[in-house]
Amino acid sequence: MCCLITTQPFTRAPALATAAAAAGTTGKAFRLAINVTGYPLPAVIAGTPAAGTAGTYPVTITATSSSGRATAHLTLTISP
Repeated sequence: MCCLITTQPFTRAPALATAAAAAGTTGKAFRLAINVTGYPLPAVIAGTPAAGTAGTYPVTITATSSSGRATAHLTLTISP
């Protein structure tokens, strides 16, 4: 799973603030906010994991602006 966050032009490179791990449950709404410096609102990964999708997933998140790029990695664990 991968996510790309593109910010408005800023004078400094973005930085990401997120936990190293997140967890969800199949059939229940999931939401993870990711703070990006220089962007007024957090980026959000949200959804409801479908039945049969339980497992552990590596997630790479990248934020890019005209001043640079930041990458963060986390592990998303979905329980049945």
